[in-house]
Amino acid sequence: MSKDFKYHRDLIIKIPCLNLPWENLDWLKNIKLGKKFKTICVVGMGGSSLGAKALIKGVKCPRSAPLCGVNCVFLDNIDPNFVNDTLAQIDLKKTLFLLISKSGETVEIISLAEILFSKAKSSGNFILITDNTESTLGKMAIKRHIPILLSPKDVPGRFSVLSIVGLLPAALAGIPIQKILNGARKVNWRAAYDLAEKQYIHYKKGKNVTVVFPYAEGLNDFVDWYIQLLSESIGKSKSIGITAVKAIGARDQHSQLQLFLDGPDDKFYILIPPPTPTHDVKIPSKHFTLNELFQAEYAGAKKALKQHKKPFIEIPVKEITPEILGELFFFFELEIAFLGSMFGINIQNQPAVELSKKYAKSLLK
Repeated sequence: MSKDFKYHRDLIIKIPCLNLPWENLDWLKNIKLGKKFKTICVVGMGGSSLGAKALIKGVKCPRSAPLCGVNCVFLDNIDPNFVNDTLAQIDLKKTLFLLISKSGETVEIISLAEILFSKAKSSGNFILITDNTESTLGKMAIKRHIPILLSPKDVPGRFSVLSIVGLLPAALAGIPIQKILNGARKVNWRAAYDLAEKQYIHYKKGKNVTVVFPYAEGLNDFVDWYIQLLSESIGKSKSIGITAVKAIGARDQHSQLQLFLDGPDDKFYILIPPPTPTHDVKIPSKHFTLNELFQAEYAGAKKALKQHKKPFIEIPVKEITPEILGELFFFFELEIAFLGSMFGINIQNQPAVELSKKYAKSLLK
C-alpha cells in the first residue's frame, strides 16, 4: 500500500456518499402502494434521474423493454414536445410518478409536478423524494397528502444513485437492490485510486479530455451519469476541469475514432470491453458470430489506440447485472473522490449550476 493511496483514502473516507453501500434498506419496508401500477415515471433532473435511469436501462437491454411487467419512463427534461409525447404513451391513472428533487425547489420539477397534478388527479399516483419537507415541493405534497420520502441531506444528487434516489425506482422496476449494494461493497479501493492517479497524471500532461468508451449498449445511460459526476465534481475553476466525452462501441468507431486517432492529442481513454452476451447471434454467410465480430472490433480499436500511443485504461465487465452495476457506480464514485483529493477541491458542491438556476428564475419574473 503506497503512502499516496493511504493519504488520499484517509482524506476521502468520511465523505458521506461513500458510506451509502453499507446503509440499511429499512426505508423500503415503509413503501406502501395503494394500487398496482403498470408504469413507473421518474420525474427528476440531473442527478435525481440519471443514476436510476442507468440502473434500470442497464439491467434490461434493449433499453425499451419493461422490467417484470412494469414499464419505466423518465421525465428528465422540459422540452414541451418530449413531455407531451411521453405522457401520451402512458395511462396516467395506472402510472406512479416519482417526483425527485433534492432541494425541493427545482423549478423544472415544480412545473412538471403542477402539470401532472392537473392531469392525474389522485394523490395515490405520486411519491415525493426530497431532503427538504419545508420546500415548495414539500408543501405541495403535504397539501395533497402525497407521501414524502427523505433523501440523504449531505449527499449531492450526482452521488445519490446508491441511496433511495436511485434504489427506489430500481426496486419498483423489479431490480433486486440488495444485489446492487452487495456489488458496491466489493469495490477495490486501490483500483479506483489507480484510475484516478492515471487520469490526474495524464491531465497534468495536457490530456484534459476523458473519453468513456464502453462496448455495451446497456452502459449508454451509465456514461451519461458519469459525465455529470466528473463534470460537476471536478470542473471547479478556470485552471481545473476535465471534459468527459461519450463513445459507444462499436457504433462510434464509425463517427469519432477518426478524431481520437488523428485529432488533437488531448485525450485519456477509459475502455470497457464487450461483456459476455446473454445470447449470441450467428451470421448465416460468415464463420463467426456477432459477438466474435464485436470482440474483434474492440480489439481493433484498442490496437489502433495503442499504435497511435493514446493513453488508456481497461475496466473489464463480464456481464451487466445488478451486482456489477453497483460495483461500477461505486468504483467511479470512489475514483472521482480520489481525483478531487488529488486536485485539492471540494467534490460535493456545484456553485456554477446554482448560478445558472438563479439567472433562469430571474428571467421568468
